Amino acid sequence: MKTLLATFFALFAASTFSAEHNHHHDHTNCNGEHNHDHAQHEKKHNDDHKNCNGEHHHDHNEHTNSHDNHSGALTVEINETSAKNAGIETVHPRKRASGSEYAFKGRFELVPEAREIIASPVAGKMELKVKSLKHVKKGDTLFTVTSPEIVSRTKEIEILEKRLQVFRDIKTPNAELENNLSLKKSELNALLMGYTANNGTIEIKAPKSGLVEELIELNGTWLETGSAVLKLTDTRNIRFKGLIPADEAARLKDLMLANVKGMSGSVRLGIGAENGLVPAYVVFENAPDAIVGARDTATVIIGGSGKVETAVPDSAIVEINLVKHVFVRDNHNKNRFIALSVTTGEKSGGWTNVTGLPEGHIEVVSKGAYQLKLASSSSGKSAAGHFHADGTFHEGDH
Repeated sequence: MKTLLATFFALFAASTFSAEHNHHHDHTNCNGEHNHDHAQHEKKHNDDHKNCNGEHHHDHNEHTNSHDNHSGALTVEINETSAKNAGIETVHPRKRASGSEYAFKGRFELVPEAREIIASPVAGKMELKVKSLKHVKKGDTLFTVTSPEIVSRTKEIEILEKRLQVFRDIKTPNAELENNLSLKKSELNALLMGYTANNGTIEIKAPKSGLVEELIELNGTWLETGSAVLKLTDTRNIRFKGLIPADEAARLKDLMLANVKGMSGSVRLGIGAENGLVPAYVVFENAPDAIVGARDTATVIIGGSGKVETAVPDSAIVEINLVKHVFVRDNHNKNRFIALSVTTGEKSGGWTNVTGLPEGHIEVVSKGAYQLKLASSSSGKSAAGHFHADGTFHEGDH
C-alpha cells in the first residue's frame, strides 16, 4: 500500500531534498576535496554575516540558528491541485506556557440567564412585530399591546384636566380635583411600568440583542397582565461544560486559566453529584465563536514553569529516518514545503511543544504531513537551502 501511495505522489510531486552537511561537523576530509581547520571555519562565519542576496543581514547568533533550522532539511514541491487532493492544510504554530495541563471533554452550552421570557406588562390585545427565529437588536419592537384599561384611564385624566382648566382660568383653586388628577396619573404610570402609550397601545422592545427562539402566544391573542409572549435568547452568551471525576476535579481551582479551540477563559467548578462527577465550566473572556451543543476539549494549566514555548498540532509531526519532522510552507513559494527536524516536548490538548522551528510568520502542515513524507520518498533529487530570521526559506548557502 505504501508503495502505491509513493508512486501516486511521484506523479504529481516535483520533490526535492536538501541534506546539507551538519554545521557542527568534525572538519575532516569531505569527498576527498575539502579540509577545513578551525580558522577557516571561523572565517566562513564572518563571511556569512555579510548581506545575503542584498536583502538580509544576520548577527552571529542568527547565523547559528539559521544553520540549525536547515540542517538535514528536505523540500517537496507540489502544485495547488495536488495539494488540495492530498488534503493538505496548514496552521500557525501556537505560543503557550509550558507546564502541567489537565484536559477534559465537554460541550458548549448557553448560560442559563442567556434566555429571557418577554411578557406583557398589561392586559390587552397583542400584535406581534417579529417572527420566530428572527435575530433582533436591543431596542427593536417585539410586539404591541392595546389595553382598554389604558384607554379608559387616559380618558379619565383628559376629562379631569379639562374640568380643572376651567377653575384655573378663573383662578379658583380646587384641591379635590387636583388630588384626584394626581392619583389617576399615578395609577396610569404604575400600569404603564415605564412604557409610553399611544392611543392605549404600548410597544414592548427587546431588552438585549438576541434570537427570537420561540413564540409562546399567537398573533392577535388577548393577554392578561404578565402573560408570556416570546422567548428571547442571547446566542453569544455561551460557556463550556464538562463532567469530570471528583478526584480529578480536586486538581482544579476556580479562576485557573483555560483554553478551548484557542479561546481563553477561566475555570469554574460546580457542585458534584452522587455519581461522583463534578461539573467543570470554562467561562470565556469574550463571546466565544462556537455553536451551542458542539463538543470539544478544554485544557487547563495547573502547574509548571510557565515558560512560553512553540507548539504544533500532533498531526503535524512525522518521522523521517527515525527523526521527528514538521513540514513548513515556504513563504516565498506556497507550493513548496520544507521538512524540518524538531525536538518534541510536552504534549496536551492535541498540540505538542517543539524546538527547532524558525521564528517568524510560518505555517506548519497540520493535515497531509504523512502524504508529503511519502511524496518526498519518491524522488532522489536534493537541494540546499536555509531559513532566515523572518521565517522565509532561501535556496543555497549564505
